[in-house]
Amino acid sequence: MIVGLTGTPGTGKTSVSEILRKKGYVVMDLNKIVEQHNFISGYDRERRCSIADMKKLDSYIQKQDRGKMLIVEGHLAHLLSVDMIIVLRCSPKILEKRLGKKKYPKKKIMENAEAEAVDVITVESLERCKKVYEINTTNFKQEKVAEDVERILGGKFKNYEVGNIDWSEEILTWY
Repeated sequence: MIVGLTGTPGTGKTSVSEILRKKGYVVMDLNKIVEQHNFISGYDRERRCSIADMKKLDSYIQKQDRGKMLIVEGHLAHLLSVDMIIVLRCSPKILEKRLGKKKYPKKKIMENAEAEAVDVITVESLERCKKVYEINTTNFKQEKVAEDVERILGGKFKNYEVGNIDWSEEILTWY
């Protein structure tokens, strides 16, 4: 079973993945895989970043499936052929602060906050997979979020269904 752990940059994917690894889960960092295997199809000059070759990345991930649970972590995880997707979500206001601390350019901060506000990753996930769940990471410690991921992996889906998180009211404060 392949599980995609995804979300807008700054929602806590990497931190939660580190905790899950320490607990014994097999977690693969998609950004590292793209770099290590040069799964790059081009360069986005506007965003100043490489474009991942999703076909090569997906093919590689499918070959890693050995019948055990594999968690693939990254903001592109929901675009792969996975059996389940867990989307980490964060209030756009808090996300702006987190990305600011990471020294993201203002334009990229706003782009990501807007994407989070209108559920871009959740919508894309639902287009590709039947099993999609969301976890609010806004005011929770990473350990608590990792526990929530484990609950979902254990089949406890209540409170994690898509639709429980809605940032649309925050958009109104922007104008």
